[in-house]
Amino acid sequence: MSAQTLLTDFSERDINVSVVNGKLEVDAPAGALTNMDISHLRHAKVDLIRTLGAETSKRRQLS
Repeated sequence: MSAQTLLTDFSERDINVSVVNGKLEVDAPAGALTNMDISHLRHAKVDLIRTLGAETSKRRQLS
């Protein structure tokens, strides 16, 4: 599953993923993350950090 697909799926389920100091942070309602979600997060970790970092850089450039 691609990083963008994961982010879209998580967003629809009120699961927020962000990068803080180069590390992924996940904020989710209790019980929202399944074991499969956690597996996907681990597998896509590098891509998620890269994708979220790029989005943050774009927002800073537009400001």
